[in-house]
Amino acid sequence: MHSSPSAQPQDVKIAVMSGNSVPGTDEHGIVTGRWKTGLFGFTESLVPNGFMSFCCPGISVAQISQRLGLLSYNQVIGIFGVVYLVALIAACTRSAFWDFLIIIAVIALVLSLARLRTTIRKRYGIPGGPAKDAAYSFCCGSCSIAQMASHVESYEPGSCKFGPPETLTYI
Repeated sequence: MHSSPSAQPQDVKIAVMSGNSVPGTDEHGIVTGRWKTGLFGFTESLVPNGFMSFCCPGISVAQISQRLGLLSYNQVIGIFGVVYLVALIAACTRSAFWDFLIIIAVIALVLSLARLRTTIRKRYGIPGGPAKDAAYSFCCGSCSIAQMASHVESYEPGSCKFGPPETLTYI
């Protein structure tokens, strides 16, 4: 008779998912750990994402901000409205003062886009850094806006809605 090793208990790991959770997403189905689309992913949903990001960036940013529960839709629309008004005055007056103000406003918008992108990256565990966020926001702000809008699902594919989306709530 030969002896057999005694049975040792083994740890068993079980993945527990609640509701409709899918691995790699949060409880709202938002992708975590990576961007949902690439920087040029707006081509997957030209209407409304590509259109809104390139032609109406203020509306798209307002929808993203509202969706994330940061600034309200109306607050962001107001900020973009002031920037557009300053740009219009600068174009009409050809004054060095107004030109200076629009340069400051554009720099502030680019930095705000970079900050929004950083907020999304951190919230959803997406690799990257602030310098990269700033570079994308400066070099192709509309592409960056479209990527953020796709990621947080702030629009309904195929439907050009200009209003605020539902805000994501986390418990």
